[in-house]
Amino acid sequence: MPALHAVLHCKSEIDAELRRYEERRRALEARQGAGLTGFDDQATHARLGAYIARLGEWQAQARSARLGSASRAARRGATQ
Repeated sequence: MPALHAVLHCKSEIDAELRRYEERRRALEARQGAGLTGFDDQATHARLGAYIARLGEWQAQARSARLGSASRAARRGATQ
């Protein structure tokens, strides 16, 4: 199941990126005091967007692989 491994790896990258984002946000809030508004980390958003795009690609590949397996199984069943 290489696709599942890839998705789990990407999920762990997303989780790690979100943890780093939260740490940076908390550190910035601590420096600027309570009530921080408008915090935006464009680099984090860009990385998360790339991870999500990869997840979408892997999901499409996994779906295609499942459909291919089902099609082959159906053909085998039809020939028996």
